[in-house]
Amino acid sequence: MAVGHREMTERAETFFAAYNRRDWDECFAEVDPEVEWDPVEENVRYRGRAAIVEYFERWLAVWSEFRVELEEIEFTPSEDRQFSAMRYVAKVPASDTEVEGHFFSVIEMRDGRWWRGKEFIDRTEARAAFEGNG
Repeated sequence: MAVGHREMTERAETFFAAYNRRDWDECFAEVDPEVEWDPVEENVRYRGRAAIVEYFERWLAVWSEFRVELEEIEFTPSEDRQFSAMRYVAKVPASDTEVEGHFFSVIEMRDGRWWRGKEFIDRTEARAAFEGNG
């Protein structure tokens, strides 16, 4: 199913906006039901919406505030992989201290939907995975 870069970009923007609102139904509306996610801070692969939402909620519980901003998105010519650069801004509980940084993800697509994703801290590693060299 050819979806196109514009629609895939809109889906990514919708995903992150929903993530920031903690609207899991909208977040996963255009995601493959068999979605898999490899977060950078754990050596594990979460499979399926329920497991990924549980991981997200556990991660978000650590912060008094946490939001993600999509800064860059790119697709392979065959539209089977997506590279994203994100900025996060978080607040430490019981403090006004803000923490911010960047992380990257590479998403494999199946039938125009996010299927497998992996987070990276290192942009070079993420680009290598996106380009099929990592």
